[in-house]
Amino acid sequence: MTTQRLTPALLLAAFALLALPTEAHAGGFYISDRGVRPAGRGFAFVAGADDPQALWYNPAGLGFSGQQLLIDANLLFFRGSYTRVDSGGNTLPTVEAEVPLLPLPMLAYSDNFGLERWTFGAGLFVPTAVLGEYPSGLDGQGHPCDMDDDPNCGPAPQRYSLINLNGSALAHLALSVAYRPIDELSIGLGVQMMVGVFQAVVAMTACDRFLCTQPENPEWDGYARLSINPVIEPGLQGGVIYRNDVLSLGFSFLWWPKAIRGDATIDVRLPSAVLFEGARVEGNKARVTLPFPLTLRAGVEVRPTPYLRLEVAGVFERWSSQSQVTVDPRDVWIRDALAIGDYEVGSLSIPRNMRDTYSVRVGGELTLPFEQRLSVRGGLMFETSSFSDSHLTVLTLDTRKYILGLGASFEVKPGIFLDVSYAHLFLQNRNVTNSQVTQPNPIRPPAAGDMAPDGPAYIGNGRYAMEGDMLGIGLRWQPNTAPPVVTPEPMSERGEGDAPTGRDSGEREAPAEDASPTATPDAPQGPDAGQPSWSTGYAR
Repeated sequence: MTTQRLTPALLLAAFALLALPTEAHAGGFYISDRGVRPAGRGFAFVAGADDPQALWYNPAGLGFSGQQLLIDANLLFFRGSYTRVDSGGNTLPTVEAEVPLLPLPMLAYSDNFGLERWTFGAGLFVPTAVLGEYPSGLDGQGHPCDMDDDPNCGPAPQRYSLINLNGSALAHLALSVAYRPIDELSIGLGVQMMVGVFQAVVAMTACDRFLCTQPENPEWDGYARLSINPVIEPGLQGGVIYRNDVLSLGFSFLWWPKAIRGDATIDVRLPSAVLFEGARVEGNKARVTLPFPLTLRAGVEVRPTPYLRLEVAGVFERWSSQSQVTVDPRDVWIRDALAIGDYEVGSLSIPRNMRDTYSVRVGGELTLPFEQRLSVRGGLMFETSSFSDSHLTVLTLDTRKYILGLGASFEVKPGIFLDVSYAHLFLQNRNVTNSQVTQPNPIRPPAAGDMAPDGPAYIGNGRYAMEGDMLGIGLRWQPNTAPPVVTPEPMSERGEGDAPTGRDSGEREAPAEDASPTATPDAPQGPDAGQPSWSTGYAR
């Protein structure tokens, strides 16, 4: 009988929904790369990495970082809306995403600890995530409302994709080391640990198209609060940079040796339909297996003058590896279900059909010759989407994007630099008419004759509109930065008792090759003073 499948299948659907939000890395959940200084360069920071941001972009960059302490944070201002068109062609009210305004910080440190060829780095950073919240219900004017308290409140149109991600928090812990066998070459290797908590609230339906003839009847809606706590997953990263005075070549990778795995917990509120009276769920644990992509980065940076740096970089993420998600319930039973009694919930696989993503970044920075404590930056990034129109929902708002970044650094005190950045996210608006994402109806497969003649209810059709802005501020401390050059007094201003030095003192003049670079008129001061261009002070 159809009734014998409703309650256990509803729980299976809840576990299936649990797996979906956790997939998003750069493709969806993380809407862009991170870091204040890289944002100013359009996130082109693979070959030019030379501060603790290298822990995210290319660990080989630690070899050119030396001793540095970095503290920064980004603020993401995200605006998104969705106007759904249901399977009957009806345009439903528009819902808007509410994204909390929270700082996305990074704390990182690099040091060679007196070793000539080795540099070590450690950091904790929060990626640029979109933790969206949507209404669970709408009133007659399209305003958010609570269906539990307001009898005139109707269900929200996007509820089958996502209601909220409240309580989610993800961070990355990185430990890396870089070795320079020769001055021009740095090789980096490290581990990156993803840690945190993931939570989501979603709706699902138990409408079987037989006892229930309206697929989006709210009486047949169930709600699930989903959680993976803790999320702990290690990744391996490595990279290499070759750098001389005018050219840098960089390559890096991030590889998750195992699929992301976690113990999932789910609390289900069963539908209010009479069929579910008296039913209960015993057990609420499942194991989720989620493939994560290999990330490859490559870049070329040129420095045509001591003051100017220009980089072109590319990033590839193999999201096609996530073709499906596996969910294995752990001793989960349905008790006292109508016409069925007790039922153990089995494992399932959920299709994802993600696509590989490609990104191109162009950026640079200029140290102003007339004010060498100040550097300015600019850059542009383009990235493809990991979802086609047919598989896009508000759960993972990943779309084709352009990001324009601007930034600057100022040496407020010797060795202390203030970084600021601004980036605008031009996110492609999408009109979806061919959605293949079905309403999470837990009956798999439906019994013969159960499915309505018009087919399943699709939940991804409609208009997606989104854009964002990102502000950043940070401090870098470089204690080994050379002090500014002191210009000698003219001879006419010396006192008679002042002893001459150099040639006038009769001392042997130092050979030109031994002279400090700080005495070269063309060399930048501040962090570049006294340093070859591939050293700690390669960048402001």
